[in-house]
Amino acid sequence: MAADLNKAELEVFHPFQYLDPSFYKMRDYFDSFLRGISCGLILNAPIILLGVFSPTLFFSFFPCIAAVSCLLGVVFAAVVHSYRVGFSESLAVRGISAFLTYEDVNLPLSEAFELCLASTMQLRSALIVRSLEGVGIYARVKAVPDRTVVIRLESMRTGITRIAIDCVKHWHPIHSKLVRQLFGRKFEQLIVRTDDGLNAELIEEIASFLRNTPNWDHVYDGFKPHESLSKRHLTGKVTS
Repeated sequence: MAADLNKAELEVFHPFQYLDPSFYKMRDYFDSFLRGISCGLILNAPIILLGVFSPTLFFSFFPCIAAVSCLLGVVFAAVVHSYRVGFSESLAVRGISAFLTYEDVNLPLSEAFELCLASTMQLRSALIVRSLEGVGIYARVKAVPDRTVVIRLESMRTGITRIAIDCVKHWHPIHSKLVRQLFGRKFEQLIVRTDDGLNAELIEEIASFLRNTPNWDHVYDGFKPHESLSKRHLTGKVTS
């Protein structure tokens, strides 16, 4: 499994703003329309280049070029709208916790971080690809496509830590950049989270472990990023 992280995996998600009709502007859809037109022009680049040497040929094919470009523009706008609708429908069925959930634990930040490390070991075929002690953990899960479970920690008050759990699709950096370039940042965030429910399952698996481990033995002697979690086990102590 690749250990890289793309921008969508690192970006903080605010699901409630995606439910606000005013969050989506007409310019967002128009931007998608223009991106589709640009793709249409790229597809017709050979004809356009031939038109430099043969204006007659260019004007003969101009209606076809315009039609293809406008059609792709409409398709792009329709695709982003479908993901917006899909996100809303999935939210209505699964609830907001299917996209982002919070768990408050009665542990100081350092011990809560160790508990989160242990929670990632409950995931099948998981791999820690990045961790910042007391800040967050990124764990890659083998799937089609792969998923990245994002765990962020925040100290609320003495002895209390809030843990935010998110999950996104993981793509190759080239694939991820292409999606962002084609559909824009707002819609990319929906595309990487709207799925068949696996994201929600992974989020709940982590959250359930945190809720059901009130007496965590936080004895901890370190870990190695990128070490396969399937080779480690939980016995009240995390070993590397």
